[in-house]
Amino acid sequence: MALGLADAMDDVFLDCGFEENIVYTQSGGTETTIKAVVDRGGTSQIRRFMRNGQVQDTRRFDIEISISTTDVPSVTENADKVKLTARIGDALPRTYIVRAVISNDEGAWHLGLG
Repeated sequence: MALGLADAMDDVFLDCGFEENIVYTQSGGTETTIKAVVDRGGTSQIRRFMRNGQVQDTRRFDIEISISTTDVPSVTENADKVKLTARIGDALPRTYIVRAVISNDEGAWHLGLG
């Protein structure tokens, strides 16, 4: 039996050992603990610009996450919140705002946090 995109996200990507628990709060909703693949490098959205004749790169987002559409069926940019640690090993989580939907399909959201 073939897996659908939502099943693949839930049963494969979010259950392979790279995921971590985060707290997601939809706009006007309550906190919910879900699994996410977290990229603390923010690598997919890089802005390039010139400063003093030199090419400079800056990340557009502090952190990027991939989450299941089963856990979060809709996303509201600049309103939904995510609580997680800024670095692995940090004791206290920090709250980030969902700044952008980088991409999505029927199985996953890829979100930029700031």
